[in-house]
Amino acid sequence: MAVVTRLVLKHPRPVLGALLAVTLVFAAFLPKLHISSDLRSMVPRDDPALRALDAVTDEFGSQDLVMVVLRAPDVYTVSTLQKVGRLAEALREIPGVDTVTSPLDVELVRATESGMEIQPVVTAPPSTPDEVAQFKARFLTSPLADSLISPDGRALAIVVTLEPGFAFNDEFSRTTGPQIEALVAREQGPESIDVVGEPFLAYVGTRSIRRDLEVLFPLAVAVVLGSFYVSFRTAAALVLPMVPVLLSLVWTLGLMAALGYHLSIVSSVLPVMLVVVGSASTIYVLGRYQEGRREGLQHPEAVERAMTALNAPLVMVSLTDAVGFASLATSFVQPVKEFGLFTALGILFSLLATLVAIPAILSLRELRAAAQPRPADSAGAWGTFDRWMAQLASAMARPAGLGIVGLSSLLLVVAALGIPRVRVETNFLEYFRPDSPVVRGTRAVEQHFGGTNPLTIVVDTGTPDGVKDPAVLERLERLQQSLDALPNVGHSQSVVDVVREVNRALNGDEPAALRVPDSRQAVAQELLLFALQGGSGLDQLVNYDYSKARLFTRIATVPTQQIKRIVQEVEVQSQLAFAGTPARVSVVGIPQLVIRLLDRFIPSLLQSLAISFVVVGIIVGLLMRSWLVGLLALVPLVLTVVLQFGLMGYGGIALDVATTMIASITIGVGVDFGIQMMSRFRQERTAGRPPVEALAVTAASTGRAILTNALSLAAGFAVLVFSDFRAVAVLGALLAMTMLVSAAATLFPLAALLVRMPERTVAGGGVTARAASAQPGKSS
Repeated sequence: MAVVTRLVLKHPRPVLGALLAVTLVFAAFLPKLHISSDLRSMVPRDDPALRALDAVTDEFGSQDLVMVVLRAPDVYTVSTLQKVGRLAEALREIPGVDTVTSPLDVELVRATESGMEIQPVVTAPPSTPDEVAQFKARFLTSPLADSLISPDGRALAIVVTLEPGFAFNDEFSRTTGPQIEALVAREQGPESIDVVGEPFLAYVGTRSIRRDLEVLFPLAVAVVLGSFYVSFRTAAALVLPMVPVLLSLVWTLGLMAALGYHLSIVSSVLPVMLVVVGSASTIYVLGRYQEGRREGLQHPEAVERAMTALNAPLVMVSLTDAVGFASLATSFVQPVKEFGLFTALGILFSLLATLVAIPAILSLRELRAAAQPRPADSAGAWGTFDRWMAQLASAMARPAGLGIVGLSSLLLVVAALGIPRVRVETNFLEYFRPDSPVVRGTRAVEQHFGGTNPLTIVVDTGTPDGVKDPAVLERLERLQQSLDALPNVGHSQSVVDVVREVNRALNGDEPAALRVPDSRQAVAQELLLFALQGGSGLDQLVNYDYSKARLFTRIATVPTQQIKRIVQEVEVQSQLAFAGTPARVSVVGIPQLVIRLLDRFIPSLLQSLAISFVVVGIIVGLLMRSWLVGLLALVPLVLTVVLQFGLMGYGGIALDVATTMIASITIGVGVDFGIQMMSRFRQERTAGRPPVEALAVTAASTGRAILTNALSLAAGFAVLVFSDFRAVAVLGALLAMTMLVSAAATLFPLAALLVRMPERTVAGGGVTARAASAQPGKSS
């Protein structure tokens, strides 16, 4: 590394030119970076649940629905129904919309002298109260009545089916979603109009991600720059730290775009992470450089000594940071995996930029050295802090230190008892803030219609025309009835509804004829007649050769554990309905993806945690040339991680796609505090100081750096609380708290254990960590 430093210092302009050229190449890919926030993107493309959903789409058409719901004291009015007609016509003109079904579009099967005919419930929206009354009377005879207008007449739904594969692509976010939103905004009042459904939720999520990028990144930059300026009081402190951050950001995001990856709710926090974590290295370079200048070194010598002394420590600590994030690559959740890998790469890119760009810039421009502290300063706040930390170190060497260790152990046990209370949440709606319009709208809509999440049950008879068997249809009918009786499930539809309606019409509209006919031939004739009369929607209920039938239902947006219980009950009822027959039954839909994520969250979390602890422990052990020291470095991390999850359990904070990353981030970033403490302690012990004195010097100097670092990291992570997403805001709050807890766990229980380490463990060298050079007033 020393050779690289000398090369950079000898040829700074060509080096900076090369960095600029590389940056421009990556920047060229940035316009191709897109945002994806739908639930499907969270599972691997080859996941069985996703493949099953795609197969149903191929066979029965699009499963992607958006509901436009009008709520009023009474929707059976001229003005409301006229508005429904306008909305339905306008929705049909929006790109990506396949079909639109409103109460005005319902088809009624009616008896005629020649047999039957299919009539629209109305030919035009009602324009008088009498026409409204006629519409209501006819509409309520349809099997779709309750699914489009609530029984109390206070809510009306327009169901929009999107073209296959269109719901979650960029075109929907650019055109379809905004046009639906604008249309609804124009028609608002006096009715309350909401748009719900997974595709629209994904669109709102995409918009929120853009907003977060526009707000949180500048806010994080301002917070970090503010802390730098307080530390160094020079204009350079506002420029130099941002150089590696901006370079690493462009390289990382450009690489994501070049490889075809998208930004998600998870990776949208990547810029903030790189600002907070990636900028820290420059602090140490500037601190070491100014130290040299105050000691009388000339500008070139000060730059070279700073970089030569810090190359190895910065590499090792950045490596531990990267390992914490890279461990997330084992996650089942695709966005978490991508976030972990690209954030790890971003940290390494930031390290490279720090080791190359910063010395090149410093060699071209001399910086003003910070003023020497005045003697009176030693009596100020920091002087008091130093003395207090020295006294604390002495206390840690006495029995009080063992008391701190015991108290920490007790706290560890209490927190661990709260971990089983942690619940997992993978329902995407739960990731938004409770006061979000899309959340309020969904909750309100489901009060009237019971559910907005489509769920499909596919019955495969295994033989062509098998669906036409009356026995199959009767079982399908019983299944519909049992599903509609379940809480939070309802509005089931299947080919049975068509057959029953046609059979009644062919029997003179007799109520008793609203049933499945007794013979396969009669069923076949009725389905053929329905198709010949122009009946619509049959291709969404059966496949081309009538070997498979699709039962469509909707379930409520409830917590994930409840969704799992609902789907399990649906699966049980489905299997029971066709038990003893050769038919195969499968349950498919977005709720199945939610359950897949639920089942894989904990195993993924445990796997990434194990990797983080093991690899970081190995790195620190190699760094310190002692496996005992490597294990000791994990003490604050174990305490912090257990406290994290204990707090989540006791506080009712869900483990979701964002908070599942907190442990790995804590391990990667928080281990730096322990490295700082142990490196400086070892340095003082090697210099011949007895344990208590070595700990006092370490606490008075490095303790300040640890505290300053923790406060800076906490402030940087805290900007995430302003996210549009509740999940990201919670992650930011937990990370901010975690940095402070991790620092406290280092300064107290770790210090108490460190001072009691055997002499042979402290002896020897090891690569000095970056914090060993972090002296008071220099690196903090």
